[in-house]
This record gives sequence, structure tokens and C-alpha cells, in this order.
Amino acid sequence: MKTIYCIIPFVCLSLVFLSLPAAAQTTTGSIVGKVTDPTGGVVPNAAVTVTNVDTGISTKTATDSSGNYAVTPLPVGNYSVTVEAAGFKKSVNSGITLNVQDRIGVNVTLEVGQVSETVEVTGAAPRLETDTSYLGQVVDSQKIVDLPLNGRFFTPLALMLWAMPSEFLIDIV
Repeated sequence: MKTIYCIIPFVCLSLVFLSLPAAAQTTTGSIVGKVTDPTGGVVPNAAVTVTNVDTGISTKTATDSSGNYAVTPLPVGNYSVTVEAAGFKKSVNSGITLNVQDRIGVNVTLEVGQVSETVEVTGAAPRLETDTSYLGQVVDSQKIVDLPLNGRFFTPLALMLWAMPSEFLIDIV
């Protein structure tokens, strides 16, 4: 009887801890950057609009007094960043792919001109993340399909991350 009374608190605490979400795991990313003029001076209060190209959902923010902006959390997807400020041409950066735990820097240099004029930049943002120590990787479906599952042994899937040496994957399979 004493054993049952000792186990009940343990079971209750286990259920409480198992019901809590894993705070370290995120499924979002962020887009950050700095807006400057052609001389390198910062542009405060510039209107920044980050648009998910796939869904059409836009998030608006403004640069701070140092010209910096941050839009977070953003769901995984393809984005474009539009920046507008009085006395400058509108700048549109497209072709930005945001994956899990990405913190993509999109720095914008505005050109002097009318807001009705647009400067469009197309291309991918650099993949080097120097702002944070977050690590994340997307494993596409083709890698999962090509994974040899010897006897339905699924742990090689967890070792597919770029941080793991390939020797470990070969030894397990």
C-alpha cells in the first residue's frame, strides 16, 4: 500500500512535465535588417512591410532611431520585404526563403527619389547567420524517402542534420 502512495506523486509530476511544450523547439523564423541611405546614414521611421508571397499575409513595422527593424515570429515560407520612406524610392526585395529558426538579414539601401519610383531587388538573402547561435535545418521529403530504413530503424533520420558527421549515419545503417 505504501508503494502505491509513493508512485502516485511521481505519476502526477510526470504527467505535468509531459504536458508542457518544448520551449526550445520553434517552427518560425525572423527577418531583420538595417535601412540606410546612399551615404550610409540610417533612415529612421521607414515603413517596412514583410509579405508572405504564398499566403499574401503582410506584417508591417517601422525602423527604429538606428534604422534597424525586426519582424518575428514569421511562419516558414517565401517572403518579400518592401521599404518606403519620404524622399526615397520604394525598395522591394523578393526571393527570400525563410526556413525553421532562420534569422535572415535583409539590409536595404534606399535611393533618393520619389516614393512612386520603385527599386526592385530579386535574389536570395545570404545564408550566413551572424546574429544568433540558433541552429536549424530543413530535411526535404526526398532525403527522407531515399533514407535506407533497415528493419524500420528510424534513428538515421535524426542523424541527417548537417552538424552530425556522415560516419555516424553509415555505421548505424
